[in-house]
Parts: sequence; structure tokens; C-alpha cells
Amino acid sequence: MIRLDVCKAAFRHSLAAPWVFEGAEFSLSPGINALFGPNGCGKTTMLECIAGIRTFGKGDIRFTLQDRQLGGKRFRERLGYVSQQFAFYEEMKAEHFLTYAAEMRLISPRLIPDRVAEVLTDFGLARFGKSRIKSLSTGQRRRLSIAQAMLSDPHLLLLDEPLEGLDLEERANVMDLLHKHANGCIILLVGHMYSEIEDWVDQVLFMVDGAVSGPKSPQQWKTAMLHEALRNGRDANIPAERIPTLEEVYLEFARRRRGDN
Repeated sequence: MIRLDVCKAAFRHSLAAPWVFEGAEFSLSPGINALFGPNGCGKTTMLECIAGIRTFGKGDIRFTLQDRQLGGKRFRERLGYVSQQFAFYEEMKAEHFLTYAAEMRLISPRLIPDRVAEVLTDFGLARFGKSRIKSLSTGQRRRLSIAQAMLSDPHLLLLDEPLEGLDLEERANVMDLLHKHANGCIILLVGHMYSEIEDWVDQVLFMVDGAVSGPKSPQQWKTAMLHEALRNGRDANIPAERIPTLEEVYLEFARRRRGDN
């Protein structure tokens, strides 16, 4: 069993500052999980707190692997994290960068060459292994950033805006690669590109005004909103003639949450 529990978590930047989010409580299991919300709502901060880069002001997380709760070093060993602005050593060759990243993760030296070759192949970068990173395209660099996070075969992978700056084809390539790794790994990505990935994600969380709701599957979100609209005489701003998109459901959810007319 693999499970991530976020327990009544809250964060603020200082004692005098308002809470960025408060009372966040949700559980995730293996698959692709998405945290959606507007820019600046605290999605990146949530990822950083889960990863241990920042500290929750209140609450905590529990990570369970094979019925054992892991913390500290053991938790970090099972964690992969990719920030939105991932920094590379531009003059390094891709395979050398991955070798360096593997050494930093204390992967056994005898395993590193095979592991580097494996992730290069998995992420469609095998023929670019000897290319300098500065020569790679935006999509290739994005895949390389995720590949380095997969070197230790993590059970929890946190991705901040992994599709940012990618064209439609590259977005599909990245999501397909994540889908192939999602069976034994909890993947949590944050973003705001609903329509491009709603067919790929298993569970969705919405963040509105410091509160986190979910997770639910995209279909569960849509069904719940349609049922609520029918109960209220279709006063919702969602289409009556077709199934709404996830973006439309989010906008309606946010409107209701804020009490807008």
C-alpha cells in the first residue's frame, strides 16, 4: 500500500501574514493526481511543504509505504520533486547530468550507468544522452527534469507546472510518460491547464481561497456539479446541452465557493 495523507495542514509566510491555505486535509493513492487553482493561490507552496522545502505552520503529512509510515531520510529517499523553474548545468551533457544527479541521491555507483540509460530511454532521450543540455528543446529539457526525479524510482513524485511552455504534442508526450509510471507511484502535479490533461488524471483537487477540496475523479466532479445544477433549476453557469469540461466545473465550483451570483 502507498498512501499520502495531508492532515489539517496550514501555511503562512509570517506570524502577521494571513494563511495561504488552512485546514487542508486529503489523501492520495497511486496514480496521476492534479491540484488545480489560479496563479498565486498556494499550489506551489503546498508542494514545497509536502517535499519538506517549507514547513507547515499547522498540520503535517503522513507517507505510508507497505504499511510502514516513513519520515525523515527514508521519506526523502522515496520522493521525487521537480520545480517549475528547474535549474540545469547548461554545459553538461544529458547523461553526465543524470549521472551527477544519481550520485547526489547516493545511488550505488554500480547501478548508476544502467539506471541513467534506463531513464534516458523511458523519457525518449536516449539519442540525446551525449548532447549538451543547452542544445535541448524546451520539451526535451522538461522531460530531462522529470527523468532526474525518477532516477531513484520514487513512490511519490511532485511536479510543479510540468506542462508549462510545452506545445500540444509535447504535453501529450509528458502525460503519456507519467501515465506509464503512475501504477506504483503517487504523482501530484499542480497546474492550470485543465483541458489539456483532464483525460489523463485519475484524481483532482481544487484549491480556492486557501481551501482544498477533493480528491475526486474528473467524472465525479462533473457529475456532482450537474446534479447540483439540476437541483437548483440549472442556475449554474455550466452548459445544459453537454457534459461540462473540468475547467467549467472548476470555475462554477469557485463561483459557488465564493458565493458569487
